[in-house]
Amino acid sequence: PKMIEIFNEVELDEVHPLNTKKLKAKKINIQNLALISKIQNLTYLNLSSNNIVDASPIRHLKKLNQLIICNNKVESLSFLVNLKQLEHLCIAGNQLSKMSELFLLKNTKIANLTLKCELIKPVNPICKFGFHKMALEKIQLPHLQIVDHQQFVEEAMDLSFLMSECQQMMAGIKNIESRIEIISGKVEVK
Repeated sequence: PKMIEIFNEVELDEVHPLNTKKLKAKKINIQNLALISKIQNLTYLNLSSNNIVDASPIRHLKKLNQLIICNNKVESLSFLVNLKQLEHLCIAGNQLSKMSELFLLKNTKIANLTLKCELIKPVNPICKFGFHKMALEKIQLPHLQIVDHQQFVEEAMDLSFLMSECQQMMAGIKNIESRIEIISGKVEVK
């Protein structure tokens, strides 16, 4: 079969692991991925909008090229380390909170990565201030072309842009500090 779409977790037991290359199992409240890990020939997997916390069984799907696992509760990208064929990853709307998780993408062929999408809430904690794009630039993923549905251009994150952003933030902090000092009576008004 070209594509199998599953509408409840019971149907997952009936998937023939040898023939299935594409599997869509979204919005079925799946939590345990043990059965999916046995479908070794998968090249496409859509597990969006479930309650997945532990995605580690996916690490066995070595032929996987496209993974959509948005709107779950995934906290770690460690399951991606052995997925050398993975080119498209959508993991928006999860619980990724450690920037170091992005370094686990280093040995992949990821060309299209979605960590944040305006249509998907909640936002991964690492994406709240946009620093995930700077981290991705530092990692230097050789195949990366699209991040969060936009062309990924390293020059766009140049030092002058960052300096400008930092200066604006510092000016705002100094303004707040001076207001606090005036309110607390620490500064004499002349």
